[in-house]
Formats: sequence, structure tokens, C-alpha cells
Amino acid sequence: MPCAGSAAADTKQSLLAQLGSANLASWPAAIAALDALGADDVTEFLLAPAVVPDTPPEIRDLALAALRHVHDRCAGPRESWQPPTRGEAVARITRRLDGVLAMPKAAPFDHEPTRADAVRVREALHLARDLMALGATEPDAVRLVLLTRLEALRGPAPGPVSSEFEPGQLTAVLTGPDGLDIEAVADVLDLAASRGLFAAAAAAARGIEEAVLPPDRPLDALHAPLPPAVRQALVRGLAVPDAELQFAAARTLALAAGPPPWPGSSRVVAVLARAATATGSDRVVVAHHDADIAHELAAGVSRFGYRPAIVSTGRAAVLAARDHADTVLVILGARIVKPSAFETVQFIQEQPYGDIPPVLVVIDPFDDYARGRFLTKSILKFSRVPCVALVDRMESFFNPTIDATTGAELAPARFPQALEDVAGAVAASADGRSTRAARRLDRGRQAATLLAILHRREWELPPDVCSRLGLAAARRGPAEYNHPAFTPPPPAPADAALSEPTR
Repeated sequence: MPCAGSAAADTKQSLLAQLGSANLASWPAAIAALDALGADDVTEFLLAPAVVPDTPPEIRDLALAALRHVHDRCAGPRESWQPPTRGEAVARITRRLDGVLAMPKAAPFDHEPTRADAVRVREALHLARDLMALGATEPDAVRLVLLTRLEALRGPAPGPVSSEFEPGQLTAVLTGPDGLDIEAVADVLDLAASRGLFAAAAAAARGIEEAVLPPDRPLDALHAPLPPAVRQALVRGLAVPDAELQFAAARTLALAAGPPPWPGSSRVVAVLARAATATGSDRVVVAHHDADIAHELAAGVSRFGYRPAIVSTGRAAVLAARDHADTVLVILGARIVKPSAFETVQFIQEQPYGDIPPVLVVIDPFDDYARGRFLTKSILKFSRVPCVALVDRMESFFNPTIDATTGAELAPARFPQALEDVAGAVAASADGRSTRAARRLDRGRQAATLLAILHRREWELPPDVCSRLGLAAARRGPAEYNHPAFTPPPPAPADAALSEPTR
């Protein structure tokens, strides 16, 4: 049973960073310091230096000595120590890497990497490098190494987009010891999606596309459909509540899965059709049973650059949140009906396509008067629901507090902080909003082009989609688009076609 390490976290991470560097001269001091600090929870990082055959003798001896000291501190008195074998080292490092990649993310609604994410990725890269140094070919180890490489592609922007990958980059990252195996990549996609690593899962979907459809080949040159196991993994990706992953999976399936019908082909069209509604603006659904209050809330949120869509029932709020890719927030009256506010939130969080928008539930000033204790009941009910917050509609929520005498601002509007609390710093910042809107617009343009390609290939598209994108009279014949540089539709018709209908 492992003992608890006593080294300070920052010191330990600094020493592990030295041990993970390419500078072998710094390894002896790092191993000696970890040994002296009694850092018993880092033994997996010492296994490769102790076992890899071409490790310099000084480093190997220090690593073996440190491993023996850990054994002596943690094992029972009758357990004799034996140097680890290669198989034991691979198995232990694989288990540790599996645990590191399964750690919960520090900010579940904030797509931007945090310091904790950076530490996690650095540890994972260290362990993956050690597995490669040990020549690990075990399937579990290889898939974890590939997943680690995909996680390492994540930069400071909120997740990868198509333009962030150079041609051939994903193929290089996803090539294992036995070459590029798209069924192994499909397993990595499933692995990433099941752990909430949606950016890595989206990159895996794009990697499959890059492997089967190189950028220098026309789209119509591909005739062999994807293997069933790969197609099924991509179809499962369509059900994950993440717009980037859904679009990446739908794009790969549309281009490479072969002609329909097959299980999931209609969902591909639905995902692309919703993505094509993006206009690059931030849309907020305002749902309140009182029209005057609804317009007051809409005016307040529009001051922050959002485009409001006003509805009056819970059902209309659910439909409005689902029918447009630009919906980034729902503001919901606490006393809304058909259905109730709580049921409406549940339906919104079960929407099948795109990101799930955060919800601000608005409590009116008199909601806690009398004996009903409405506010108390609401707090208890919504406190268990993620990405939902109770807010008021006082003037200070959307407007700064101003000193009546001096005109100085005493406090900023509370709306941005409420949004940050419920959806993360990126969702509330101007730069983060701009980046996400640009990504939605890029996906929307690609989706429109993909739907045009599917229309030319005689896929069955819904009439409203064909009408909105001007595909009803599309010429049948070979597609003229090349991969992956899609030619977007002309901007003026697209903007007109994708404008929001009057409610």
C-alpha cells in the first residue's frame, strides 16, 4: 500500500519537471531530492529511469535506490524488495497515467485550460514519454499515450478549431508504435469522451478524417466507407453534449462514412443543420410569463451585446434554446409555467445538439413573501442542478450603481459576475465570447457547405434546411469542393438565410 507523500506540492512538481526534461544532467539531483523529501507518491516516475536499458548507470542506481527506500517505508517487514521488471513498470505506469487522465477538470463549464489542467497534462506527458521509452505496445498503454498527445495539443484558446491543425499534424500525433490504426483512434475518441476530455475527442474525430481523406484528395475520390467500429464510435460522439465534438464527428461521418442509410446518418444531418444556423452573435433566450418583465430583462441583457429572443412559456424556452446554435444563455422566470421552471431547466439540459446553455433563474422581488417560502424552496431545488443560478432583477443587476451626488460608479453591474459564476470566466469575458462566436460562425459556414455536398450526393435533407440554405435547386453532380479548405457560401445570401425568424 503506498504511503502518503510529505513533499510540498510545488516543490514536487518542480522536481518532476526536471526529471521530465530532456536534460539528463539534471536528473540525478531531481531523483536525489525526491528521495530525500520522501515523495512516496511519485514512484511511477522513477520506474523508467530504473528499467530502461540505456539509462546512464548513475541515474539508474539513484532511481533503484529511491524505489527501494519507498518500499522500505511503505511495505511490511516481511516483504522483500526486488527491482522492478519491464512488464511491472509498464503496468504500473499505465495505471498511473490512466488515473491522471481520469482526474476531474478544475472548471467543468470553463473550456479554457487552468493551472491544474496544465499540471495534469505535464504529468501525463511525462508518463507517456516513459511508456514510449519502455517500448510499450500493450493496447491500453498505446491508447492512453495517444490520448495524452491529443490533450497536449490544447492551447490557450478555448478548445481546438479546424484552422489550428496543420496538415498531417493529427496523423503524426495519432501514429502509434505499429503505425496509424484508425480503430485505435476510435477507441481513443470513446476514451476521451467518457472522461469529459471533449477537445481531445474532437481532435480524434478530425484525426480519423485526416487519415482516411488526405487534404490533397478531392472529396469524391473516397469510395471505401469507414469500418463499422469507427463509424459507431463517431456516431456515439454525436450524442455527447459538446458542440465542437458533435460537429467534428458529424463532419467526419458526412465525408467518409459512405452513403446512407446507416444508424446515425439522420443525426449527422441534424447536427450539421443546427450548426448551420450560427450567425456569429451571442443569443439569449428570455422566458417570462409577464411580457413587460420579459422586455425589461431583454433590454438589460442587450446592453452587454447579446441578442435576446423573448418567449412566454417553458416549452417555448426549450424550443428556442434548441433551435439555434448561437444560444449561449437562457434567462428564465422562476414562476414560468407549461412546464414549470425546474422542468424547463431539466429539458434544456437534455437538449440533443450543441453545448448546453447556462440558465439564470430570475426571482421576482415578492417571491418570498407570505407563507409559501417560494425563494427558499427554489434555492433548495436548484442548488443540486449544475450550470444554473438564481438571480434577482433589481436595477443593479444589469446597471452599475451610481452615486447620486457625485455621479461616480460605486459598483459595476452584477450580471457579468453572475454569468462567470455559472458558466466560467471565458463565457463572461469579451475575448472569450468573441472567440467562441467566431468558432460557431466557422462551424456554421463549414456545415452549410457540408450540407450542400450531401445534397449533391443525394442524401435526404429536411425541406426547411434545403430552403434556408438555398439547396432546393442545387445542381446534381460531382462536388467541386476540396478538403479541408471548404469554400463557404456567399456571405450575403447566407446571412439572409440564417437570420432568426420573427417570434
